[in-house]
Amino acid sequence: MNSLLGRRGIAAAVLVAIVAMAAIATAMASSSPRAARRHTTHRHAVSGRLGHIFRALDARHVRAHRVSAATASVPLPAAVFDAMSRWNPGLNPSAAVFTGGTYPTWIVPGSTEVCLVVGPMRAHDVPGAVCGSVSGSEHGFAMTTENAVGAPVVIGLAPDGNASVEVTNANGTSESVPVVNNVYEVISGTPSTATLKEASGRTFTRRLAVLRRP
Repeated sequence: MNSLLGRRGIAAAVLVAIVAMAAIATAMASSSPRAARRHTTHRHAVSGRLGHIFRALDARHVRAHRVSAATASVPLPAAVFDAMSRWNPGLNPSAAVFTGGTYPTWIVPGSTEVCLVVGPMRAHDVPGAVCGSVSGSEHGFAMTTENAVGAPVVIGLAPDGNASVEVTNANGTSESVPVVNNVYEVISGTPSTATLKEASGRTFTRRLAVLRRP
């Protein structure tokens, strides 16, 4: 595995991201709270394996977290909910878990896939997402985007067993980034790699996508 999601997963992830973003952009123009409520009655299965890989998705943890943290009840944006419900039967947006963070982030589980959704970082942006298979998520995955001033931001999903992720910048410096609710954020520097533990416990270094400007 040598990319955001690894050899075979990258093509599927890119396709999912493109389709999802197109669907989200369309849905934002037409979705409504009524439509979002209607889709909450249509639930897909969620792989039991995901609750063992990511504690944030374990039903007991979710219940406790929602009781102890009011912000945990922040719903998935209606446009994203609608797009995922319409276009991807392998996901269950009704089971999305808000993980907080500097930028609003959600984990969306499903029967065959899991997605990491990040809210808009700039005016007029649409939410971003990176998705992968349940088995592929055991290695974690990440997306690189940019904030309102054009600086790179990495949002990553890390399996249980990672209290932090070691991030190396393009200039060779490194920093330890905390993992909260299975999600880590890199909001400074020029991140080029992230070292973390896979679900198996094996240490793995992932090369991060680097934003390049003309």
